[in-house]
Formats: sequence, C-alpha cells, structure tokens
Amino acid sequence: MGSSLHNDNVRRDEEVNWKVLLVDDEPEFLGLMQRLLSKESRFAVVGRAGSAEEALELVPSLEPDVVVMDVNMPGMGGLKGASRLRKLLPEIVIVVVSDTRERQYAASAKSVGATAFIAKKKLSAESLLAAAEA
Repeated sequence: MGSSLHNDNVRRDEEVNWKVLLVDDEPEFLGLMQRLLSKESRFAVVGRAGSAEEALELVPSLEPDVVVMDVNMPGMGGLKGASRLRKLLPEIVIVVVSDTRERQYAASAKSVGATAFIAKKKLSAESLLAAAEA
C-alpha cells in the first residue's frame, strides 16, 4: 500500500502545471484555446487578453509561465508585445502564433525574444508543451 501512495506522489510531482495567459483579439480563438488547454492537466489558463497592451497590464498580477500571443492585433501587435514581455520577464515562455504565413513570422518572433512561433493551425497542447519545455 505504501508503494501505491509513493507512486501517486511521484506522478503528481512529475506533472508540470504551466500557468498560461492567452492573448488574441479574436474571442473565438481565445475560447477555443481555453477549451483545448482545459483538457490538458499540465496547463492552467489564468487569463485572457484582447491586446498586447492588456496582456502587459495583466502579467504582473497573473504571473503566467507561458504567454500565447497572436501576431496580428490592433495596437502594438504581438511582436512588439513579445519584445516588451521579454524585457520585463526574461524567464517567461512566449509563444507567438499567427494564422498567416509561418515563415514570415517565425524569424521575426525569434528576433524579438519569443521562445517559439507556432502557426495557429498547428497549435495544440502538445506543441505548446514542447515549446514550454524547450
């Protein structure tokens, strides 16, 4: 019996719980991502923002480990938002996403300090976990 309890403890210790902030000006995408990540025990969506500016305001109080940010948003946009986030929190995982050309934004995302770029059509709990653990 003690062995079973020990195994349960090990399993809980090995599970990583990543606090995620979702940033996109499309409410449908935010809802879809929240539902997708809610099915994955290693992620906890702690907030949603409709702009990079809003995300920058929320980050200090929400303390996310991962920020998933769309490139194309009104205002400063995702690339500038990612750059500001990187300066504020050097250790945060920033995943930039877009539904437009992958190659166009992958290099730009890296140049502003994003951890990864993932095309929206390829975004999944698994791809986000891979980026977070890289």
